[in-house]
Amino acid sequence: MARLILFVAAVVLVAMLLTGGFREGPLGPSTTASIEALEADPGQWERKQVRVTGTVGQRIAVAGFGGFVLTDEAGREILVVGQANPASPGQPMTVEGQFVTAFVMGEMSMPAIIVGAD
Repeated sequence: MARLILFVAAVVLVAMLLTGGFREGPLGPSTTASIEALEADPGQWERKQVRVTGTVGQRIAVAGFGGFVLTDEAGREILVVGQANPASPGQPMTVEGQFVTAFVMGEMSMPAIIVGAD
């Protein structure tokens, strides 16, 4: 089920990237945030420029766009899309990009960071 959710979220994000759905002008400077903070109050961060550090997890590729799952020490995950060559799985990485809630279905949601969206 988790793989299906990641796949659907990635497809939605790619479609939005291809249609320019994230471009709304300058985003301003990045704010450092934890995955926990982004998940706790996604509305506060929606479409804002953020900087997040975690560990590279599963890699994803859809329609020529690359991405991966970034995980924190508690196991919380965020999808990162637009990173062509992420570090190897298990390596620490800091990403900077636009935060979006890519997917909501009932109680499940998939937060994401679009890198290169500014």
